[in-house]
Amino acid sequence: MNASVFEKVKSHKANLVAVTKYWDEKKTAEIINFGQTHFPDTFIGIGENRTKAMVQKLSKLKDLGIPKCKCHFIGNIQSRQIKYLRDVDCIHSLCDLDHARKINQLAQDRGQDFDVFLQVKISKDPLKFGLEVSDLEMFLNELQILPFLSLQGISAMGADTFTLQDKIKECQNLIKLRDQYFSRLSVSAGTSRDFEIALGEGIDIVRIGHKLIND
Repeated sequence: MNASVFEKVKSHKANLVAVTKYWDEKKTAEIINFGQTHFPDTFIGIGENRTKAMVQKLSKLKDLGIPKCKCHFIGNIQSRQIKYLRDVDCIHSLCDLDHARKINQLAQDRGQDFDVFLQVKISKDPLKFGLEVSDLEMFLNELQILPFLSLQGISAMGADTFTLQDKIKECQNLIKLRDQYFSRLSVSAGTSRDFEIALGEGIDIVRIGHKLIND
C-alpha cells in the first residue's frame, strides 16, 4: 500500500475516498483494513461507479467479515439503476432533479438518509457531466423539499488533460462556489492525476485509485 498518499492527504487535514472500482473484493478489503487501521481520521470510505458490480462487491465484503466501511458512489447516475444505490452511504454525483426525487424516495423506503454532493460542470470536456453553475441556486431551492437527502457540499470531475494553471483555476472556482452556495460544507474533487494540486488549493475530499497501490 502506498502510505505516502494517505500521509499527503492527512498533512492537508483533508479526507480520502479510496476508489476501489479497479480491484476485486480481496484487494478492496486490504485497502479498507489499511485505511481504517493506520489513517482512521483521513480515510472515509471506498468509491465505486458501477452499480451492479458495486452491489456484488459489497455483498462479498460482508461475507469476508470486513468491518463496516462507508461506500461512496462516484459514477454517473442512471435512472434505471438508482435502485442499486440502496446500500450506498454517500453520492458524489447528483446533478439531476428527477434523480434527486427518486433517491429521496429510496432513502425514505430504506429508512436512512443519503449524504449527497451536487456535481457541477467545471470542465469543457463533453464526457464530463454536471450541473450548470447557472442552475445551481434553483437546484438548491428544490432540494429543500427533499427531506431524506443530506447535502454535504459540491463536487466535480475536472478535465483529464490539463495544465497546472488550468487545474488550479478549476479548484479555485470550486472553492468560490462552495463559499457562495455551500457555506461550511465540503468540496469533493481530485483524482490520482491531480490530487496533490487539489490538496494544495484547499479541496476537502480527494478520490484516489491507482496511486494507492502504485507510486
